[in-house]
Amino acid sequence: MFHGCSSLAFLNLSNFETSSVVYMDSMFFGCSSLTSVILSSFNTGNVITMGEMFHYCSSLKSLDLSHFNTEKVENIGYMFDECRNLTYLDVSNFNTSSVTVMDRAFRGCSSLTTLDLRKFDTSKVYNIAEMFCECSSIKTLNFQTLKLLKLFIWMECLIHALL
Repeated sequence: MFHGCSSLAFLNLSNFETSSVVYMDSMFFGCSSLTSVILSSFNTGNVITMGEMFHYCSSLKSLDLSHFNTEKVENIGYMFDECRNLTYLDVSNFNTSSVTVMDRAFRGCSSLTTLDLRKFDTSKVYNIAEMFCECSSIKTLNFQTLKLLKLFIWMECLIHALL
């Protein structure tokens, strides 16, 4: 919808009707000047893909998505990729029990210092590559339910760094 709006700096979408929306992938892709977006009334109950939703929103500073209903979402790959100035991100209430793709979801979020993923369920995930690559400022990462996938989240990043 706003894909490639590189000059857009602020968006207030608090009156948007989104209850019938199924695909939100790439919705704000490439909005590199976007510093703030208000999504407080977004109804995401029918959404199945949010992949690349905020990809290359490199000026975005804060994002509260704690109210998003992600029960049906299957893809969050690249969702916040290259959001380099993002210092606050609340995805603490994300229900990821249907998600199969999480690759590079937070890759390049180099200004994030903390991230709460305690409710993340990765039981159906088959692609989690480079999920936290280039997240150099993260000091606190809560993700106790990621089970055995913890090791693989950074593995590709480490291999690339050694080459």
